[in-house]
Amino acid sequence: MKELTIHVVDLLINTEHTQDEEEKLSSSTRRMHLLGRPLKIVKPSIKSDKSYCVLLRGHPLCGKPLIACKFQDSGIPVLFCDEILYAIFKKDSNLQNQVHEKFFGEDSFSFEKLEKRDWLAQLVLNKVKCALRQIFEVYSEQGAHIILVTDSSLFEGYDLGIEVDEIWAAILYSEVNRAYSYLKSIEKST
Repeated sequence: MKELTIHVVDLLINTEHTQDEEEKLSSSTRRMHLLGRPLKIVKPSIKSDKSYCVLLRGHPLCGKPLIACKFQDSGIPVLFCDEILYAIFKKDSNLQNQVHEKFFGEDSFSFEKLEKRDWLAQLVLNKVKCALRQIFEVYSEQGAHIILVTDSSLFEGYDLGIEVDEIWAAILYSEVNRAYSYLKSIEKST
């Protein structure tokens, strides 16, 4: 085989880096700067008679309720999928029995099994979709311009049956920072 020609490209130093960033220019630092910025700028039409829906997604314990409360404090309606799901479970004893048999019947409780998560999501998803649509329509008729919907982690990746204008992802800064520090330590050790 023909000998490979090697071109060495020196690293560029980022003179404006912060304490949490690498000294070199890197795509990782660039991605950190993009956190919290929309991938596509959307200009909602406030004159429209249709409400503008923002779906807030994220892993459990990532601060979605805290973000949602900030919206509620400013007068924006927030629909919590977890609360809707809880209300459905509380009212439907047949559903409670089905879930109890599936999760506590044959073996010990394990929500980690993907097939059980999918089974539960499919069992209650249509009921949650229906309730979510009804509540969304009521807020729309009342003239709410923006409605925030916080997704249940159970429904992550499933269609909620409402028209969503934007999807926001909640990320714990400490988790991002911890992951970044871990990757930096690996890079230094190699």
